[in-house]
Amino acid sequence: ETALTSCTGEDVLSPLIELCRARHREAALALQGKFLAAVQEEGWPPEGILRQTRIFDEHAAAVLDRREKIAYFLVDSLRYEMGRDLGEAMAETGEVEIRHAACVAPTITACGMAALMPGADGMLRLVEKDGGLVPAIGTRLLKTSPDRMKLLSETYGDRFFETTLDDLLDSFKRVSKKLQNVDLLVVRTQDPDAIGENLGPWRARRYLSDVIGDIATVVKSVVSLGFTRVLISADHGHVMLPEIPAGDVVQSPPGGWLENKRRCRLGSGLSGGAGTITLKAGHVGIQGDVQEICVPIGFRVFSAGDGYFHGGL
Repeated sequence: ETALTSCTGEDVLSPLIELCRARHREAALALQGKFLAAVQEEGWPPEGILRQTRIFDEHAAAVLDRREKIAYFLVDSLRYEMGRDLGEAMAETGEVEIRHAACVAPTITACGMAALMPGADGMLRLVEKDGGLVPAIGTRLLKTSPDRMKLLSETYGDRFFETTLDDLLDSFKRVSKKLQNVDLLVVRTQDPDAIGENLGPWRARRYLSDVIGDIATVVKSVVSLGFTRVLISADHGHVMLPEIPAGDVVQSPPGGWLENKRRCRLGSGLSGGAGTITLKAGHVGIQGDVQEICVPIGFRVFSAGDGYFHGGL
């Protein structure tokens, strides 16, 4: 898909392009069908796999306890495959390990980013507030990025500093002067999600991979400042299709849904709907003021739009 944005002879290749897209869809939907069936039977997350809610405590807190310096990158919508490519791009910077983790449900930014905070494992909840759902760790609401950064600041005090990928790309020398006594540097970027959501399908396919090079560049820079560990993680992945085919927009089942996203409904349902499955919240690891989660089957969505989406299982 990325290569096609630079291809001048796309019309000539059209039959081959359509064949490749059809085969990809066929294979992906078969895999997704088996995956959802397994989740229905066994629940989520599966045992024996690193949980997203353990990432900070296992891979950052332990480093900080040893008084080592760590840079923690929070990347919005970084797919596993993008992470793999990023690892390859950083191979010359130092030893690189690429791991997968089981995301929390629903796979939306507020929930996924809250899951990457300290103490999230076993304590992450969805709390009903003002007619919607807000993630919380214990009694602490973590609706926005400032909420999450305040938690880290209160936990680590002056050992903590947060900035954005853009700031480090634009003004590294200026920002670096503030990092001399910092042990926990958090670097935030919404670039993958912003590109997928806002640039349209053609530009998204063209520019999404550029984010990998930007992150690799900044990683080399922070390593040069003495950060001996770098931890890069994501709130969720994404699916990006050329388009949403006719018939793949499904109706929301009736119910008291507190959260309405393109790929999920959370709250309590009155009945199932065609092209969807409804699961008990606890069956997929969701704690708090939610009884059920409803997700579309396959690549279906609850609302029309571009082929970039996330939020379901």
